[in-house]
Amino acid sequence: MTHRATTHLHLLAKARRASVIKRELQHRFAILTAVGHNLRFALAWLRFLLCFILTAIRKPLAADPKIKSASYKPPLFFAS
Repeated sequence: MTHRATTHLHLLAKARRASVIKRELQHRFAILTAVGHNLRFALAWLRFLLCFILTAIRKPLAADPKIKSASYKPPLFFAS
């Protein structure tokens, strides 16, 4: 084999490796994109669930006049 033929074969091998690496990176990017997309939906669902639970906890507390919130401040002057 001549030097030119071996150089050409080396370049072909390098191009094949580059295409395999590029394909592998594309697959990894697709997986990461799907994971991020699903994570966004999971976080939205958890946010909804947290709001639902907090609403369920607050509703009975708001209905009971004996229970006051921690931020409750009585008025300084009582109207008679």
